[in-house]
Amino acid sequence: MGLSNLVDTPRKLLHDIDRTLRTQVKTLGDEPMGHRVAQLAVLAAVPILAPSPAQAQEHMFHAWFEAPETVTAGESFQVWLWVTYEVDGVAAPARPEYYFAEIFGSIQVGGALQAFESISPVLDGLDLRLDSGTPNGPWLRDFLIGQGEGLPGFEVDYGNPLRIIMFEITTAVSTRGVLDVYLRSPSGLDIPSLAWWDGDNNDWIMTTQPGVGLISEPMSVRVIPAPAGVVVFALASLGVARRRR
Repeated sequence: MGLSNLVDTPRKLLHDIDRTLRTQVKTLGDEPMGHRVAQLAVLAAVPILAPSPAQAQEHMFHAWFEAPETVTAGESFQVWLWVTYEVDGVAAPARPEYYFAEIFGSIQVGGALQAFESISPVLDGLDLRLDSGTPNGPWLRDFLIGQGEGLPGFEVDYGNPLRIIMFEITTAVSTRGVLDVYLRSPSGLDIPSLAWWDGDNNDWIMTTQPGVGLISEPMSVRVIPAPAGVVVFALASLGVARRRR
């Protein structure tokens, strides 16, 4: 089953992986990684049968970006996405059986797109990358990144706040302007899907559930012209590369 087939299913992904692996970890540990990942993808299609009893509390996810405020035209720069999960306005104390588990979303670059050259797939972040996303113009679409206890070869980061994904944006040569970076929803959903595993109540807290909020802050990066000598060198290097082709 491909990930595109999982978009419209409730996304109780990683805990179902955890629970299955607790009883099958020896078997899975002897199998090739590709087969294990295929099993993980199948486990994503598990429905949510009942709302969490903890929903009477105020649940809020908060997402924001970390990147340089200013970059030189022609450069590439890293962008990290951070998240935190709060209960009644206080960051939840992440620990075993109680941690950030998954994000399913897209990234959009807006603003002065003449200063934009390209965006990469997800390059770093949480260990389990079921889909690093597909670059499409100023979009990085449909990445599915997470973590889960009991997965052989993977470690859970119990941070809250937590850096969850990193990608790179490359700027165009000889341009200027301000690029804006946004967290967007993936295909098939109205909002980005962020999930926290609440082992105390044996259930998920997800942004796709009623009563769970998401505050997503965009970030702006100013692109400034490179010094004249740097521009000449960059253009000359580009010409050499094209001649070699």
